[in-house]
Amino acid sequence: MKIVFTPEVCGGAARIAGTRIRVADIVRMFKLGYTKEEIAEWYSITLDDVNEALRYYKEHPEEVDRIIKEEEKIVEAIKYVCS
Repeated sequence: MKIVFTPEVCGGAARIAGTRIRVADIVRMFKLGYTKEEIAEWYSITLDDVNEALRYYKEHPEEVDRIIKEEEKIVEAIKYVCS
């Protein structure tokens, strides 16, 4: 299985096996307009890894979107504090 969960790694979030690359990170880049090939090159993973992450997202959008939204809130809070 290419998508794994380990409580001690990346907070237990879905990630590519053997890496610390989370499904949420791949989905975020894809939503920003990066191609699958660009994402694979950026993270030094295979195109199959990217496709597996996007397939996981398609099956579990609420879970992944929640992670992305939580992180966006943190970024906005940091921007506010630093401004």
